[in-house]
Amino acid sequence: MLLKNRELFLQLAARPNDKYNTVPKPASFPKPPRLASLKAITLKDINPTIDKVYDGYVLEVKIIDFSYLMVAINTVIEDENGDIQRLAVYNWPLKGDRKAEIAEAIKTFRPNVMVSIINPYMRLSSDMKNIIRVENPVYIRLDNTSADQKCTFCGKEAKVLPCSKCMMVRYCSKECQRIDWIEFKHKEMCEHLKNYLS
Repeated sequence: MLLKNRELFLQLAARPNDKYNTVPKPASFPKPPRLASLKAITLKDINPTIDKVYDGYVLEVKIIDFSYLMVAINTVIEDENGDIQRLAVYNWPLKGDRKAEIAEAIKTFRPNVMVSIINPYMRLSSDMKNIIRVENPVYIRLDNTSADQKCTFCGKEAKVLPCSKCMMVRYCSKECQRIDWIEFKHKEMCEHLKNYLS
């Protein structure tokens, strides 16, 4: 899933003004979030075969890859059990400057940011794969307090050093850097990250 996410990131980085919608507009929307008395839920508890809003629940996850902006902000998340899923956040406030919007999405939805998804919505996307759809930013809470102290690749909290080119990615070891650069295409993404964030 990470490689597919990065391939799509690279395709969109080459054509930043194109907008795609991967998830059809739902027939119904989640109820407005109620912060009191939400029950915890994990990806194992969410049925991937049913288009359903899990009203009254909160899904606590960590972002594990960089986001890209199409019609929604898209990324990959991991829950406490190590299960992964795609995430699409719709109706993020846009300002009209596409490069600035992409840069904000990359900075806000970056690896190791913790996300609380209120009333998670499992949805089948247009590519016939599952995705957690968030209709509006009011359904999420972001916590980036420790994101910059963790390795972008393995997620381990340690002394991390930033990539000298893009300054966005942080590694705890040469091994994590090598694997991410070669096997997970950071070498190809690096210049795009640098261009968006400069």
